Amino acid sequence: SLVSKNVIINSNQRCILVHPTNNVTIDDNVAFNTHGHCYVTEIGDEKFNTFSNNLGASTKLLSQSNGQSDSPGSKYQAATFWIRNMENT
Repeated sequence: SLVSKNVIINSNQRCILVHPTNNVTIDDNVAFNTHGHCYVTEIGDEKFNTFSNNLGASTKLLSQSNGQSDSPGSKYQAATFWIRNMENT
């Protein structure tokens, strides 16, 4: 599968989320002025996904809790790339 050539602007909840999915290419996407983690593998069992040539700018904290690691008050902050398994590129 391929997720490519998208522009994501003013998202209130993340950008591109890979949730237990393997062998996906996320390529040539741009995200600006978004809230929460942007390019994400969610639970950590995702493998062999490739994130290439993606740009994220102005990634901001969420304003309300979603019960996840990018929620306000979490020990983590919103990250442009939140990749939970080293078996992704």
